[in-house]
Amino acid sequence: MKSTRWILAAALTVVTAFASIASMPRLAKAADQPASAAVKIHNFSFGAASLTVAAGTTVTWTNNDDVPHTVVSDDKLF
Repeated sequence: MKSTRWILAAALTVVTAFASIASMPRLAKAADQPASAAVKIHNFSFGAASLTVAAGTTVTWTNNDDVPHTVVSDDKLF
């Protein structure tokens, strides 16, 4: 009887540990990471001239002109 309680207690501990591990946030995989895109400015031209990206995407802007440029959205989102 005593060994049965010990086995049940050990089994409950193992189940509880696995449940705790299963409920932990998982590590992000490379496929889960937002994509990235790049736009280069040269001779007052933007390459790519038009760019559509998903939310969370990182866009890197590189200005190769001698003057500063700004980037804004038509709908005032940024």
